[in-house]
Amino acid sequence: SNFLATQRLVYDNTTGKMSGSVTTTACVHHPGSRFIGGLSTCQVQVIPSASFVTAPNGISLTGRVGFSMKHGRDIYSAFGNSFAEENNRELPCKEGTHFAECASGLTMQQCGMHLASTCDLEDRGNSFFLDSCGGHGEPYHYHEDLACENSAAEGHSSVTGVALDGSLIYGKFESGDNVPIDLDACNGHVSLVPRDTIYNIESGSVYHYHTTEAFPHTLGCFGPVTSKAECD
Repeated sequence: SNFLATQRLVYDNTTGKMSGSVTTTACVHHPGSRFIGGLSTCQVQVIPSASFVTAPNGISLTGRVGFSMKHGRDIYSAFGNSFAEENNRELPCKEGTHFAECASGLTMQQCGMHLASTCDLEDRGNSFFLDSCGGHGEPYHYHEDLACENSAAEGHSSVTGVALDGSLIYGKFESGDNVPIDLDACNGHVSLVPRDTIYNIESGSVYHYHTTEAFPHTLGCFGPVTSKAECD
């Protein structure tokens, strides 16, 4: 199933939110990616999800927090599922010469650093590491920057995704090479977004999220919030 053919989203320029639905098989479209799998059937997600209509809300730490706009792939938080050698079909250290595990509560970045120091370089299981686009897994999903979903843009980054609360997710830049410095705990803020004719977005000041190189990378919660305690 082609994501763009089954996207049914309408943007509200007053609220800065999308509404409608996303249908996807989460197939990988990145040339050269080592991940090839998708879902055997289409999944439909209503946007905004009924669970997140009223802000603020916490997010699933190990599940979907949104979708990429180009291809409808899942966006996850920075965290991954815990694992150890005895409960995975592919060993983190492929030759079994070292015992490797990633405990619950580690981000994917922390897990990758841990495995890099635990396994020999040539001995690492690739599926436990993020690719250059910021994702991994079968079905494929993102944990970081969505680098391969970004479109060339001057100034403010382009739209890369939509969160389950309907707010849009943009790339890491606020203007030129400058990153936003006023993001809340959810990785969002209220500021001017650029006009986008693809998604019928008019330029205006609305709440939206950014991906970031630093934690939480994607979303930390569904905002807006003034403190982390609001999402507990």
